[in-house]
Amino acid sequence: SSNTGTLTGVFTNGSLDYWILKLNISGNIQWQKLYGGANDEGFPRIQLTSDGGSIISGYSSSSNTGNLVGLINAGSLDIYILKLDASGNIQWQKLYGGTLLEQPFGIRVLNDGSYIIAGNTSSSNSGTFSGLFNYGGSDIFLLRIDRNGKLY
Repeated sequence: SSNTGTLTGVFTNGSLDYWILKLNISGNIQWQKLYGGANDEGFPRIQLTSDGGSIISGYSSSSNTGNLVGLINAGSLDIYILKLDASGNIQWQKLYGGTLLEQPFGIRVLNDGSYIIAGNTSSSNSGTFSGLFNYGGSDIFLLRIDRNGKLY
């Protein structure tokens, strides 16, 4: 949806977007934003960060549209990570994935400020998974990224 109901003043970037809201203690909306591109984004998982912002993991099938300008999808669904400041502004964003399907199931902030993402992948030896081989169907992955989104 766009600019209707509780989304008044908020506009979609495409088919399905992340809808992230910050509520106060009374449940009133402090801010709300939609993040995504022309295709589908979904399954967002969120963790608060020590700087008052948040880190979000989910999937995206978009490339170089909407909020994903400059990001190129490697396959059908890639891992879409957003780092937001306390006001919901994008500090950085990344796509990770191979030629097939990736779906993250969670993200955690580690003690050193880095992040670990767990999920499943069907990709093999392509994109972010270059040099890694899938053993059939869908395999589990763990990615660790630094506080700026760079892979370890």
